[in-house]
Amino acid sequence: MACCLAVASRGHAATLDDLERQIRNVVTQRQTSERERSRLVMEAASLAEAIAQASRGTQARASAALERQLRDFDRLAGQLDSADRAMKGYDATIARLRRAFSAEIDRLTKELSSTDARTSAAREAEWDAARRRVDELVSPPAAFRPLLIVRPAATDTVSDLDQKLAVLTAEQARGTDALNALDRDVAVLEGRAIVTRHLLDDLETTARGAPQDLRLVQRQVDEVQTRLRDLDVKRRELRRVRDAVVMGLTDLEQQARECRARRAALIKG
Repeated sequence: MACCLAVASRGHAATLDDLERQIRNVVTQRQTSERERSRLVMEAASLAEAIAQASRGTQARASAALERQLRDFDRLAGQLDSADRAMKGYDATIARLRRAFSAEIDRLTKELSSTDARTSAAREAEWDAARRRVDELVSPPAAFRPLLIVRPAATDTVSDLDQKLAVLTAEQARGTDALNALDRDVAVLEGRAIVTRHLLDDLETTARGAPQDLRLVQRQVDEVQTRLRDLDVKRRELRRVRDAVVMGLTDLEQQARECRARRAALIKG
């Protein structure tokens, strides 16, 4: 596991190349874990949609197929949680290695005081290049920026409108990708909520059938209810972001129609 990698001790200090290689290896492992997490999200979202449909049936609770789907989803949710923990471990390891990398550059820079100017400049250039490579490797993924809405203007030429349409098309593609990802995340949260509500039903049934264990069961009920409230908060936040993306896509489509109409009018003369 990457999170078990250790920075070399002072007695056997890792070289700058060693540290860069270790960072690259952990980043590669994190990328593999991220791809696996994306696969799990898609699988869990698909199963969550099937569970949501099955749960609307009148005999949903008695359905053996639904119970099997709930177990499968719970297994996937556990795998997702494990993937999240693994990625946090990778992030912690990368941060630790990056600190060691920066400290090693600082140490090497201080040693340059006894080196001639030409050699010092060459080494500093090498270390700057290494620093840039590491920065590129560990740069965090860019947060989703609001969709860029460009609007036609009365002074636009056909060329101007073509450029604006290209921007609008690219933004529509980016917005659609974001919306699909949000829909998957919402579906997974809703699946978790359904599984948690079924667990709550089971606990309440247990409480009615075993009053001697009521205090223990009530504590479990309280924990599950807290989990449900947390899921609901996350779901509302995701839906808020989703609604903003949908509004942006609607505005993009409107501006694209206006640009195409203006362009057609200019060509027609």
